Amino acid sequence: MRSRLLRAASLGVALGAVLAWGLLTPLDWPARAFTAFLLVPLPALLLLQARVVQRVPQEEEREAVYVSSAVSVWILAALAMLAARFSGFTREELWMRWPGALPVLTGALATIAAGLALMAAARLLRIRETPLIRFLLPVTSSEKIAFAGLSISAGIAEELVFRAFLMAALLRAGLTLPATVGLSVAIFAVSHAYQGLAGVLRVGLLGALLTAPILLTGSVYPAMIAHAALDLIAGLVLAGWLTGEAEH
Repeated sequence: MRSRLLRAASLGVALGAVLAWGLLTPLDWPARAFTAFLLVPLPALLLLQARVVQRVPQEEEREAVYVSSAVSVWILAALAMLAARFSGFTREELWMRWPGALPVLTGALATIAAGLALMAAARLLRIRETPLIRFLLPVTSSEKIAFAGLSISAGIAEELVFRAFLMAALLRAGLTLPATVGLSVAIFAVSHAYQGLAGVLRVGLLGALLTAPILLTGSVYPAMIAHAALDLIAGLVLAGWLTGEAEH
């Protein structure tokens, strides 16, 4: 029974990828192929990973998880930029323009403030983190340094993939701006399926917040700064909150 479900799921993913390929005809093949991968196979793989990863790893594996995750997002970002480069995307299409220090800092700080409000709301609603998320929070000094590296990596690389490239590709493929934003936010949220349903919803809201400064400034840089800062704050602050809960 399980093998039949796996075959059916594999067939569904393959058909979805073919459908996505067909709908992305305005794109040159490198961007077309990578966008189709982001829309179907990648979310499917990450959903499967979320179902498979049930056990909490041993504590000595925590830093290894940080490193492997950072490497993974940088590989995705490199592939996205290569696909964009060989498909003729301009820096403006990729939201990689510099609007000036003031708009970048203002957009980043406003997004950080909104993200912190989202974190506080989750805290007030007493949303519990999954055992895996609790494990992933840094404890030792060396883990906090490694986690900071992961936060910066995610802030830059994930914005390049899910905002800069994916939004540019979907717009070039002919989608409207609302559809582009909604689809990119949804893919970004599903890519964090390991965080559980509440985590996916939270990441979806965060994705919407991170998109706002991009649309307002025409630049991905405020979102990169805010994303990295919020990941870092979330890891350190959430770790402190959970430690306090354990002591009580």
